[in-house]
Amino acid sequence: MNHCFSVDVEDWYQVDNLATAIPRSSWSQRENRITQNMERLLQIFDDFDIKVTFFIFGKVAREYPDLIRKIASN
Repeated sequence: MNHCFSVDVEDWYQVDNLATAIPRSSWSQRENRITQNMERLLQIFDDFDIKVTFFIFGKVAREYPDLIRKIASN
C-alpha cells in the first residue's frame, strides 16, 4: 500500500477563506509564521523518513528562496 502526503506551503493569512478579512494589500504587515513552522515540519519529516510533495505558493517562493532550497534538498 502506498501512502501519499502533500503540503500546501503558504502562510496563515494567505488562505482563501480569510480573503475578505485580510486583503492581499495588507500581507506585508502580517506576522511571518511560515519559516518557523516549515522548519519544524521538515525536521519531523526527516526524523521519520517521510517523503512529501510540496505545493509552494508563488509569493512564498519569491520571498523565501532559502526555504525553497531547503525543501528541495530533503
